[in-house]
Amino acid sequence: MSFKTRPSLVLVNVIFLFSLLASSCSQVVFKSNQEIPVFISPAAGHDEYFKTERSQEFYFFGTIPSTFDIEVDAIARSEGFTSVANMTVTSYQTWSDWLKSIFSLGFYTPKTIRIEGFGLGRSDD
Repeated sequence: MSFKTRPSLVLVNVIFLFSLLASSCSQVVFKSNQEIPVFISPAAGHDEYFKTERSQEFYFFGTIPSTFDIEVDAIARSEGFTSVANMTVTSYQTWSDWLKSIFSLGFYTPKTIRIEGFGLGRSDD
């Protein structure tokens, strides 16, 4: 292998590594176990805004765990609501999450999950 082909080989490896780090194989599944009613659209009486963020850790380029389930109604219930409407769920990487992924070469990949909505009536428990 000549010296002239090595820089292009290094460039190809760097591009491959960056694309591997930029994409992960993890899947976050948002579901309801029907503890409380959850509506994606607005509903009457749901006027108390809430927002919560959680962090989830993935390992080995996001392959472990391959699927992570989040029960949105259990989270809303833990916030004290008996029903939730106009709920939005966002999964993203913060700058610190991204830097941790880069510095660990993809072996550790945290993601932040934000759940927002409007709740109805705080429960007594």
